[in-house]
Amino acid sequence: MDEHQEAQTLEQMLQEIDELVTRMESGNLSLSEHLSLFEKGVGLIKNCEQSLKEAEGRIKILTDAQGLRDGIRTGDEVLSNFNPGGISEDKSRR
Repeated sequence: MDEHQEAQTLEQMLQEIDELVTRMESGNLSLSEHLSLFEKGVGLIKNCEQSLKEAEGRIKILTDAQGLRDGIRTGDEVLSNFNPGGISEDKSRR
């Protein structure tokens, strides 16, 4: 990821991808130019995916923290107590 892409927001990256697609669909580019724009687009998509993963992680942290404050068990807590043998050993209720 170059410095230009690091400074961009998700919305800016999506806008740039849209502009790349429009330029590529124009039909006025050489094969070399198409490949260059395609490569740039792939990089932007990877950066968008990373940005979304980071946002998802922050949301999970916030919702898990809120659930703990409210006394609600989180999905991770439920899964960590899951017993596939069918007998539940819920340690929080002992």
